[in-house]
Amino acid sequence: MLVFAMTLGGLTPVMAVSPESVTTTLSAKNEGGDNDHSPVVLVSWAARENGWSDDSDAAYSQILPSGVHEEHTTIRICTIATDPDGLDDIDNVYTRIYYPDNIALGDHHNPLPGQSGDGCGLQMQQDELGKLGKSEGYNLFCNHIRNNNHNLPEWEGASDYDEICGEEQVLQKETAAVWCYEKEISYEDPSGYYEVEIDVRDDHGPGAIHEFGFDYLPLTAFEIDFDSIDYGTVKTGTQKIISGDRTFDPEDDRATVRNVGNTRLGMGVEQSDMGLGYTSSNSNATFKARIGSDASWTHYSPSFDTGWTERKWIDNHLDLSEANEMDFGITVHKFPVHTDYTGEMVLSGRSVDHLECYTPCALEDC
Repeated sequence: MLVFAMTLGGLTPVMAVSPESVTTTLSAKNEGGDNDHSPVVLVSWAARENGWSDDSDAAYSQILPSGVHEEHTTIRICTIATDPDGLDDIDNVYTRIYYPDNIALGDHHNPLPGQSGDGCGLQMQQDELGKLGKSEGYNLFCNHIRNNNHNLPEWEGASDYDEICGEEQVLQKETAAVWCYEKEISYEDPSGYYEVEIDVRDDHGPGAIHEFGFDYLPLTAFEIDFDSIDYGTVKTGTQKIISGDRTFDPEDDRATVRNVGNTRLGMGVEQSDMGLGYTSSNSNATFKARIGSDASWTHYSPSFDTGWTERKWIDNHLDLSEANEMDFGITVHKFPVHTDYTGEMVLSGRSVDHLECYTPCALEDC
């Protein structure tokens, strides 16, 4: 580089300075990101609608359904992410949720809007998370979760709260942020483990993927639309059947049961002797029940010792959200002297195994 100085007296030459070499560098960012410049997921979690609570003291997320027909559960999927090139380099944060493995939903399941309804470990839906403001995100994670539900999150690029929540750490310095998405899980979505993927993308494409999940805890629940069964006039030795229907309507006197839990449902029945008495310790009446008009009957008789039948489990089961008729029958073998009889029936439910998914087999394995 030549240096010139100007004086009033004219041009005065000065000594030339030797050239100096300066290195200039850059790195080309590959489409789709690379290890040095891709976004990084630090931690992720699923929670109830408030973003920090769940339904168990166990580690990670445990969510209970409502057990009420068409009353769904709102959850929030959240993550904390950073990017070496700055938060402004992050374009989108997506979540993909997958149904539990090897669980078929059955013919009666009704997926919510946006859900695939495929079951069997396939993708339920994909959604985009929204970025929270600094104070809102810090308060959610560093106050509510750290102080009230510390074992909820699943860690990835960070190992503890101090790395995120300290005064000189990423949330306060705004080199990381919280993203969340609010969604509904149906009352009838099957119990099990739901895998969740967080997909953070920057200006140059896909970046970090964090896999975690939540347990949708099993809840067995049912509703009936009747509170009595009137057998009417019954003849000795002649069975009397009272048929239900598949329409759930409390104003209708025909019996219907529906599954409002997130497991498949088995129904049990117990029956008092209705004052019909016993002959040689044998009940003067036998009862039967079934679920569905084409199902087999389950038979039961009261015990002389207790005045009640043992609990009998009806053979036919109810799939997720299924409503079906309940049919009841009685045969009186001998009547005592009086003419009007009243008793009590108790219905109960239990979970049965989910339907399994059909997997085509190779010819040599069939």
